[in-house]
Amino acid sequence: MKTAIVVQVFIVALLLGGIYELSSAWQAEVKAETARTIYADSVSSDDAVAVATGLTNRTLFVAIPHAGQAECDHFLDVIVTDRSEMNELRQNEFDHVQCLDSIREVK
Repeated sequence: MKTAIVVQVFIVALLLGGIYELSSAWQAEVKAETARTIYADSVSSDDAVAVATGLTNRTLFVAIPHAGQAECDHFLDVIVTDRSEMNELRQNEFDHVQCLDSIREVK
């Protein structure tokens, strides 16, 4: 009987610990998503609007008014070859940067 109670208490403790860990991870991800949204807002200007998109806001989508696909491709090529820009995107935990139909991976 004592063994069954000990096992049940152990199972409850494991479940509570797991719930706490999930809650902590979820809160950390929400905080990171919010930080990515704030970063996207901070780099927006009259020339380009940036928003964090995707399920967890890990894609930085940039809209450039009156730009065609060629301009977007050039913009993305400049971004991915600029070390400081890529470092900033990595620090903010972005996985991709996108403009129109073009998307580049943040490496």
